Amino acid sequence: MVCTIVGYLTITVLSQVAPRMRSRQQFSVLGVMSAFGTLLAYRVSAILVGFYGASFAANLAMLAVAFAYTVIVGLVSILVNRIFGKAAIMVVMVLMFFVNFPSTGGAFPADFLPGFWAALSNFWIGAGALDAIRSIIYFGSSGVSHGLLVLAGWFIVTAALLILTRLRTSGRGTLR
Repeated sequence: MVCTIVGYLTITVLSQVAPRMRSRQQFSVLGVMSAFGTLLAYRVSAILVGFYGASFAANLAMLAVAFAYTVIVGLVSILVNRIFGKAAIMVVMVLMFFVNFPSTGGAFPADFLPGFWAALSNFWIGAGALDAIRSIIYFGSSGVSHGLLVLAGWFIVTAALLILTRLRTSGRGTLR
């Protein structure tokens, strides 16, 4: 949840405070905030629950997945901001909070979710991240590939759409 908020809020604040910020600068700020937010969330959780009884390597792998998830949430937020402008705040909230959280299968396994949410759980970003992290920490990375493929799919599609929006508007000079 913290990683979702960090990815979303970083871009939301940037789009409000510095709406003309260059893409490269947005990506840089997103990367720094994703690393900082992921490590801070991990540190706080480690104080409360320890290191999940997992090896150092498993904890590093979990952090890598959490970082990637945070960055992808931020990239989706950048994309939605490019498409919807000021209305993006609500669109990103719907995608990343109202749809993402119920479909993750965090509190209940995906098999226990109602049909719509269970179907989303197969390909939605939060479910992919949670599946990968759960596989790494609790199951010795068995089954991690599905979660990583979901994250990779979201990254590739989002990156492609970001490039397309850039190409579409670069002739008009609205995106930098």
